Amino acid sequence: ALNYVDYFIVPSDFVKDSLIKEKISEQKIFVVPFGVDVKKFKPLENKDNKLFKVAFAGNINNRKGIPYLIQAWKELNLKDAELNLYGRVYPEVKKYLKDAEKYNIRLHGFVSNINEELPKNHIFVFPSLLEGSAKSVYEALACGLPVITTYNSGSIIRDKVEGFIIPIQNVKAIKDKILYFYNHREQIKIFGKRARKLAEKYTLEIYGKRIVEIYKLVSENE
Repeated sequence: ALNYVDYFIVPSDFVKDSLIKEKISEQKIFVVPFGVDVKKFKPLENKDNKLFKVAFAGNINNRKGIPYLIQAWKELNLKDAELNLYGRVYPEVKKYLKDAEKYNIRLHGFVSNINEELPKNHIFVFPSLLEGSAKSVYEALACGLPVITTYNSGSIIRDKVEGFIIPIQNVKAIKDKILYFYNHREQIKIFGKRARKLAEKYTLEIYGKRIVEIYKLVSENE
């Protein structure tokens, strides 16, 4: 069916690369990252620093890399640290969370006020195996959180600038990057400011304008 499509608008280079692997011409593909409401999602000025708080938001399942995150967190077993998981827990990963309380893992379930919850954390970890371009990463960036994620998440972040890009299914990489921020608290603010600045370049309004521009360009070339 892909061969019958004239043009593709995709949200990330990861999706673009996937189409190219399917023999789709690069000239037919437009990359337009999604947007985020930077007025709704914003940093928290006076953050509680008693606990080092790590966040994940999304469906809590295998595809999102949850087993690797949980294993990494348990092996780290950090003092005065908390892992906050926001989202619906799928049956396939419940076995990894039986001892959640022992390792200070908090299961919040789906929360309607995620814009108020995310900023309470210090960093955001999203080790997904497959995404178009995960909305939750944009939201975390807008909240000023450094992000640890994979190329496969379709993220806009730059490695070592707004956070870290790590390989999929890699427990050691997750541990190393969480530990980096745990041991270098001053870097959280530095990475976090850059994260917020990046999010401000990807608003919903800018996304809409880019889509319209592509529609005009395509129609003029027809």
